[in-house]
Amino acid sequence: MFDLPELAVTDIGRFADWVELCALVEGDGTVSFANAADVLQDAGLVGNFRRDLYPGDVSFLDDDVFSPDDATERFVEMVWLELTQRALAQGKGYPFTITADRIERLRSWQEVPAFTMLLIMDLSRAYTGIDAIVEPNTVSSRLFEKVVEASLQGIVGGTSVRFGDPIEPGWPTKIDDRIRKLGELLGLSVERLEGKTRPRDKDRGLDVVGRLSFGDDGPATLFLLTQCATGKNWTKKRGEPSIEDWKDIFLWNGALLKAVAVPWRLDTSVFDYARVHRHFNGAVVLDRPRLIAGDPDGKLDAEVSKKLRTWCRKQIKRFPRLR
Repeated sequence: MFDLPELAVTDIGRFADWVELCALVEGDGTVSFANAADVLQDAGLVGNFRRDLYPGDVSFLDDDVFSPDDATERFVEMVWLELTQRALAQGKGYPFTITADRIERLRSWQEVPAFTMLLIMDLSRAYTGIDAIVEPNTVSSRLFEKVVEASLQGIVGGTSVRFGDPIEPGWPTKIDDRIRKLGELLGLSVERLEGKTRPRDKDRGLDVVGRLSFGDDGPATLFLLTQCATGKNWTKKRGEPSIEDWKDIFLWNGALLKAVAVPWRLDTSVFDYARVHRHFNGAVVLDRPRLIAGDPDGKLDAEVSKKLRTWCRKQIKRFPRLR
């Protein structure tokens, strides 16, 4: 099993991530309730008597509980509740089955490389020295954007296209030609571009666009213009993409909404959904759980899946294991 990440005693979600990684990658694909409790107990994170705690520490012991084992079991019960809620919320994109006494993988990590990449990018931030944050405009950032493209297709049901930089293989390099290519894939008429674009433009802040479909992929619907925010300075792209910069590029015949996609869970008191929504000027927020709910692994093409597996395999080797 993998060693525990650095986590606070109250971080149920992070411990659940660790359980998922162990079940997805290790051994026979199962982690039992008892195994998780044993690792937690050995780490000394919960289960201490109150007299052994520093001021402010959490013991998970009620007044009528006198055993450290009871506290550990209570903590793991909350982790199992978190895993059960994930299975319900993320639907067929969630590659595990959860029972009262174990989590068991339904597919290997090689079969769900998009799920695995998102889990690694999120969980690795809690380990010293293996932070897998992806910087913008890199090969790795393109892979994340392809995951977002696939997830958006599952979420909105219509056409989803990656437009970001680095440019997609086979696409033209000049911005006007790239816009025309995007319009062709979306089935949209391109407006006059004179005075609206510049030769040095790259992706104009637009990484992925997806159209909400009612089964016809036609007009009078809405488009999500999505910025994929990764890297250590991910919060600084709050103005991208600009609706003003894009609304007269195509004859959209539909509503335009901003969206921001991030590869981690937004469940902390610092960056929850509401705060990110406001920070990015009213954007729709797509974090890891919401992206997984779009079942990206069911929409990826074989070549992208292969590259994701290569990326994940390299990152998995960096995680420390229990001695």
